[in-house]
Amino acid sequence: MDRVIDWLQFAERKNIGVVGLISTFLVLIVTFLTAGPSVPTLAGVGLALCALTLMISLLLALASLLPATDLERSVMEERELPGVEDNLIYFGTWLGMSPGPWSGPRPATLRR
Repeated sequence: MDRVIDWLQFAERKNIGVVGLISTFLVLIVTFLTAGPSVPTLAGVGLALCALTLMISLLLALASLLPATDLERSVMEERELPGVEDNLIYFGTWLGMSPGPWSGPRPATLRR
């Protein structure tokens, strides 16, 4: 479970970094457009489109930071049994399982 928590914390840190970079570039573009020297029309349109796409990506990055709170769905949903190739560490799937065909000796490729 510690690995999953570390993965989630790392993903949140990366997301916060992305939000910071997008915000910085957005402030730079808007400041340049409003208080900077006059720019040609085509460059102004390009910078405005860039600012618009940065605003959309900032909203998406902020929305991905919100927690998923649909507990009924995650607790009550029907789940299929994991197969041999499944990642059993992901969100503690392995906690509610009994040993299966994967509990035998490890393949030679995994031995150290």
